[in-house]
Amino acid sequence: MNTFKRTLLLISLLSASPLSVHAHDVNTPSSLEGYSFEQVSENIHVIHGSQELPSSRTRGFMNNPAVITTANGAIVIDPGSSREIGRQLLDKIKQVTEKPVIAVFNTHVHGDHWLGNDGIREVYPEVPIYAHQRMIDRVENGEGSHYIDLFLKLTEAATAGTRSVSPNIGLAGGELLTLDGTQLRIHHTGHAHTD
Repeated sequence: MNTFKRTLLLISLLSASPLSVHAHDVNTPSSLEGYSFEQVSENIHVIHGSQELPSSRTRGFMNNPAVITTANGAIVIDPGSSREIGRQLLDKIKQVTEKPVIAVFNTHVHGDHWLGNDGIREVYPEVPIYAHQRMIDRVENGEGSHYIDLFLKLTEAATAGTRSVSPNIGLAGGELLTLDGTQLRIHHTGHAHTD
């Protein structure tokens, strides 16, 4: 059994354990409520997310979303695990900049990093979403639905309503992109956390 399948099995087993939270409470504070952006350089801010497994309490939030501010906009990296988390991230971004989102980047195929595309696209329906072409292929060949179903189960439906919004611009690694005057060099090192 490969590492990815073992990880999913472990997550599934832990989510069924008596230690898991058993009811989605609409009165539970928002997943991003206790988190703030930390400025890591002049134009880059990161939220250091939960290291817990997805649950109804966390609403699946367990990644480290970031925003890069440019002259006229904001570039979002990994908007999170659901439509709700994507919306909450947009609210958090307003604490950093009032500029519109001009691009989104998804680092890899695991749902906690990109299912928030849905919340971003609600507000910015034409925003380009970049990812490695392999991720796009995998999302469109069934992994998008897989992650929707997995997060519904692990969060006891706290992510309900989230749609699989695939990135629409494929990358291979090695590109040098200039977005609103900001240069981004795209790195792909082969297989690491995913392929």
